[in-house]
Amino acid sequence: MADVNEIFEKLSTSSFEDMHFTAAVAILRAQYAVSLRIDGVLSTFEMSIADWTVLTILKFAGEEVLQLGEIAELLKVHASTATYAVERLERGGYVNKISDLSDRRTTYVTLSAKGERRLAVIQEALAKSKFGVSALSSAESEQLVQLLSKVRKRTPSELDKKISQRRIRKRPRLEQKVQKLASK
Repeated sequence: MADVNEIFEKLSTSSFEDMHFTAAVAILRAQYAVSLRIDGVLSTFEMSIADWTVLTILKFAGEEVLQLGEIAELLKVHASTATYAVERLERGGYVNKISDLSDRRTTYVTLSAKGERRLAVIQEALAKSKFGVSALSSAESEQLVQLLSKVRKRTPSELDKKISQRRIRKRPRLEQKVQKLASK
């Protein structure tokens, strides 16, 4: 029986006629390894990568509330995947969901105080693990970010085009949004 890890190692380190193929396989293998390491840290908090990413997105949104569809778009996942993660986080008290009274299909999400505290603890643990890339120095990490940015810019996909053309609209603070929805 073939050793799958050995085959993957050969794929990601061997020089094929086309080095672009070798680079692509190396990126995919590295992504898998980093995901496993991050998932290992997150599992101690009973969180998935999707959960952590939702909390992080909401933290970066600040005072703005995001629609579930926007979260799915930012995660680059199907809406049902984002909905499942948000529902799980809501059960834990980490996020707040607000239904739009004028359109029940629209749900807004914001980070709760408990979610913000939990995210801070998780970020600290992930920082200690160097976010799964501890084999790299800070300078190498910076170089990797630059190289991967170059790859993303040179290979636009339909999804990337859609996201780059769309700007997240500024929204009123949560309190204003709640007042507006409640007055309808």
